[in-house]
Amino acid sequence: MTTRKPLHRRTVLRGAGACLALPWLEAMMPGGTAADSVPQTIPRMGMFYFGTGMNMREFYPDGTGIDAPLSRILKPLEQHRGQFTALSGTWLEHGGGHDGAYPFSTAIARGQKQIQSPDQMAAAIHGRHTRFPSLQLSVKRGTDFGSQALATISWNEQGVPLAAENDPRTLFDRLFRPASQSEQQTRQDEFRQRGSVLDAILADARQIERKLSRTDRQQLEQYFNSVREVEQGLEREIDWADRPKPTPNLKGYGDYEKAVSPEGNGKFVYDQFAKL
Repeated sequence: MTTRKPLHRRTVLRGAGACLALPWLEAMMPGGTAADSVPQTIPRMGMFYFGTGMNMREFYPDGTGIDAPLSRILKPLEQHRGQFTALSGTWLEHGGGHDGAYPFSTAIARGQKQIQSPDQMAAAIHGRHTRFPSLQLSVKRGTDFGSQALATISWNEQGVPLAAENDPRTLFDRLFRPASQSEQQTRQDEFRQRGSVLDAILADARQIERKLSRTDRQQLEQYFNSVREVEQGLEREIDWADRPKPTPNLKGYGDYEKAVSPEGNGKFVYDQFAKL
């Protein structure tokens, strides 16, 4: 019979003056318990989730083909006829109920480990050419259904849920407000001072990995990837700091300083999405 000494729950990785607290791992429990050329036109992909669904009898056209009469719900898209397709015959086996958001984009049943969602697959391919590889947006808090920890339709390569931004004004600033010279300098100084935290503590991490189970190693790798994504996001901000943000046409935006209703915020989010 072999026994192992549990890791202390306050274990941290240290290196080059940096330290990083570990997430909760099984081992903390007591024993017995490419530099491609930028394309001229960058493809865009949007995934939209309506928590309460819609009347599908009013969604699908009665006929097929480009000349088929549009349904009541699709009628506002008349000017875009020939540029979209309404697919029928699809079925989500594990959907429904307040937890229907969990399998929405991946078809993974609740309780099973998630996989990378299609939007993040597209972001991995095309996102390297844009200021933001992907944007997760919502009108309320996430999908506003089920567990808020999982109230999202976006999942990264490790199956980690990606939280959505639900403040339209914060979104507007990220997309369109130019950073001041002092803000740019602060970002650059912060990045230079931090360096790469993960690289600094790599040696200590390898020592700990030898003591972990396979499950814990996967958990630790997931944790490192999440931290690495934050660092890469900061690095991307530095790379894009000297490139001007687009200037949006504000015609039709309205007075959104007073639009605090879900309907007003929803329109604002869609307006910004359309102007990207």
